[in-house]
Amino acid sequence: MSGIYALPTGANFTADLARGVQERLAEAPPEEMARIEGAINTSRAARALTEAFETGPAVFLPRITTFERFVDDPLAAVPPAIDGLERRLTLTRLIKVMLERDPSLGAPSAAGALADTLARLLDEMHAARAPLSSLENAVTEEGMAKHWDTSLRFLEVIRATWPAHLEEQGKLDQEARFAALADDRIAALTAAPPEGMVIAAGSTGSKRVTQDLLVAIAGLPNGVVVLPGFDFALDAAGWRAATPEHPQFGYKQLLDRLDLSPADVRPWVGEAAPGPRARLFAETLRPAPVTHHWLAALPALRRDAPEATAGLSLIEAPSPRREAEAIALILRDALERLEVRVARVAADRYLGRRVAAMLDAMIISEVTAVI
Repeated sequence: MSGIYALPTGANFTADLARGVQERLAEAPPEEMARIEGAINTSRAARALTEAFETGPAVFLPRITTFERFVDDPLAAVPPAIDGLERRLTLTRLIKVMLERDPSLGAPSAAGALADTLARLLDEMHAARAPLSSLENAVTEEGMAKHWDTSLRFLEVIRATWPAHLEEQGKLDQEARFAALADDRIAALTAAPPEGMVIAAGSTGSKRVTQDLLVAIAGLPNGVVVLPGFDFALDAAGWRAATPEHPQFGYKQLLDRLDLSPADVRPWVGEAAPGPRARLFAETLRPAPVTHHWLAALPALRRDAPEATAGLSLIEAPSPRREAEAIALILRDALERLEVRVARVAADRYLGRRVAAMLDAMIISEVTAVI
């Protein structure tokens, strides 16, 4: 039962994840469910998964938590994490001192924005397990442009000054602490594998630290990894040509580390038979080096196009404001006319704020009209 499983895009991930566990433990004693340890990517998903298990007859509940809490051991000999606000203020102060000493680097008023940028870089390096010392060779001295020289001087803050500050405080960056705790938990799991099932779900393994956890759990006797949004329709040529820009590239890296192929990934529930829409999106996102395969796929795409695009609409908005207004009207119409639960999914967080503001404005204008 151990290994790598997946659910396709469009699946009700937490409901199907719970259903798969219940199907596999249907003949097991009731207490077996209580032995399960589950790590999932967000607190909201953890709550939704727990609610999915609570649906139906009374049963023992598995221990479901986030990856951060899954690795967090109060007895671990790992320094505490520095507070986020303290880190931002300290980085701002260090950068402001640098700018005051050398005004050619920028205005002191930019210290806050630069601190945020360096903080993000710190988190990305810790998540990728890239040592801060690697910044020493970020660029070569020979032929260095002036802007590179300026960048290196700013990077000196997190390469030398910031680590010295943390050492003095006896603290770690949040991502660095997570990496240290993950190493401890991986070592503990490997030394003494749990008797119950250990499930890691909902993560794409885009962070190297989380990917290490997935690899370790997949190797346990009762370890299970359930990947979200796996493309069962992408063919072998597409997988081989996937680059870091492709949405499935993180899975490609994970499978390469496990010495597995996409064909080795099994569906967690149901069959790995992608529908027309899944096949359409797989072809749409086909890596550029193998787009010549479209010629062979064209007859099937023409046949599947009506079913694959059923229920889809395209709205070309002239401005972000009009875009948010159109989405707000669609959401409101669905709630009032169809009486269903609706959700907006987009990579642009600012779009969500604009849509929320539009919905609020609609409600306020109606209340004002009634009064």
